[in-house]
Amino acid sequence: MHSRYILSFFFACMAFGILNAQPQTHPVSWSLDDEIDVNLSYVVLNEVNVAELMQVDEVVNQDKSVPYRFAYKHQVNLGLQNSGRWVTMSNGDRIWMLAIESSNAHSLAVTFSELSLPKGSLLYLYKPDRSEVIGPISSENNKDSGVFTTNPVGGDRLILEYYEPYNARNDGELKIRSVAHAYRVVETESCDSELETSCNVNVICDDYLQWISQRSAVVRLTVDDGTRWCNGVMLNNAAQDGRPLLLVALADVVGDPESFVANFNFQSNTCSPSTRGKLKNSISGTTQLAVAPGAGLALLELSRKPLDSWNVFHAGWDKSGGTPFEVTSIHYPKGDVKKICSEQGMPNMEVFHNQLVWEVQDWDIGTIQAGSVGAPLFDEFGRVIGSFLGGFGDCSTSNFSYFGKLSLAWDEFDKFLNPHNLNISKLNGLFPDFYVIDEDILKQNVAVFPNPANEHITIINENSEGLEFLTLYDASGRPVMGLNYTGGPVSVSHLERGTYFVVVQLESFQVKRKLIIY
Repeated sequence: MHSRYILSFFFACMAFGILNAQPQTHPVSWSLDDEIDVNLSYVVLNEVNVAELMQVDEVVNQDKSVPYRFAYKHQVNLGLQNSGRWVTMSNGDRIWMLAIESSNAHSLAVTFSELSLPKGSLLYLYKPDRSEVIGPISSENNKDSGVFTTNPVGGDRLILEYYEPYNARNDGELKIRSVAHAYRVVETESCDSELETSCNVNVICDDYLQWISQRSAVVRLTVDDGTRWCNGVMLNNAAQDGRPLLLVALADVVGDPESFVANFNFQSNTCSPSTRGKLKNSISGTTQLAVAPGAGLALLELSRKPLDSWNVFHAGWDKSGGTPFEVTSIHYPKGDVKKICSEQGMPNMEVFHNQLVWEVQDWDIGTIQAGSVGAPLFDEFGRVIGSFLGGFGDCSTSNFSYFGKLSLAWDEFDKFLNPHNLNISKLNGLFPDFYVIDEDILKQNVAVFPNPANEHITIINENSEGLEFLTLYDASGRPVMGLNYTGGPVSVSHLERGTYFVVVQLESFQVKRKLIIY
């Protein structure tokens, strides 16, 4: 066993959050540079006609009523059986690597039509220069549908790496159906000075601290296999059980909802000037629960609950249809960091695309732009009364914003937002208590693999908490090894045969496991 299997500790929160609720680690191959040849042949995708795409976008974005396209969707059929390269390591474990290139892309993301990872296996995506990593993605990320979309990795070249332990050989399934080639980027800094966007206000500014709860409920939603941006808002339900319900505009539902990715807390760290946000909290996959064509709205459910540490608020709502005295919207214009706009007057009733809507003319603060479709409209009490359907104008001109009315969607949404049929028309929001910790269940989710072992072990952790430290004791209780654990295989070939005890330290508890080395 190669001594470099003992990986150096690298502790950073993964951009994928609960999609990958473990500390970020180096891909396995990075510790085996002298054993694995990483000179890969790239799968080169077709050239993208950016000028033609931009021309089409300019037309369809005029009334802001569709998700904002920022990437081209390459249809592909790439997987373990027909592409990439397998490398078998000296201990029998294997690594599959695939390199993809799409010339001049600002970033690349992939959508799997089938992703099924056996326990102990790990999947990574990274830039060839190793400056950006997504992973590890593990069996915890498996979904019944098998569909899984990643966040983007910067640049026009991408490497996928799948590590498969010996006794999980051939158990994994990976099939890529599309690659999203980003031909636009989020221009956070330049938007502060451009005439049409200069009136936008970052939601983090001190003047809007009263919206600190509601702002954490608003998500940037990436739809259509990672190619379009729009918005949604997490809603509370009358059972107040933390069910991850997401209100969106019906226009947001483009492509397969299982491929949608919700980004939480993507915002500037400063009021002014703006700073770029980080994709640190994300969930891949939604299910469509209900649509209300008459209101232009839809209700989705996320594939997972957000982690408690993300501080995600589930906003309240008002389905009465009464006219509020003032309104506020929080949104992501053109995929940019989270902004806020407010109107200190009553909205009008109007018709937009043959639907009765709330109309806001010339916001007192801020504006709403293309890419903001699905953004919530809050009343003065912080309750959701609608979602953005479209509009006209910007910071430099008169502007009109139209919001689908939640009251007109109630027949379709009632059983989800008021499951016990309570006699209420309004509900306040809350921060759900997502987790009641059962330590016995948490401990069952930690295993030492393989066991018995001869050359190496890997710690499998199916909990949301990351592993911190690993200690091995011999039968007499004497510590023989200790290391900060970053995932992947750890060499035990230098230890004598016999019985050992492995103590795994997670963030809030320890697990002790018996280990046989032969």
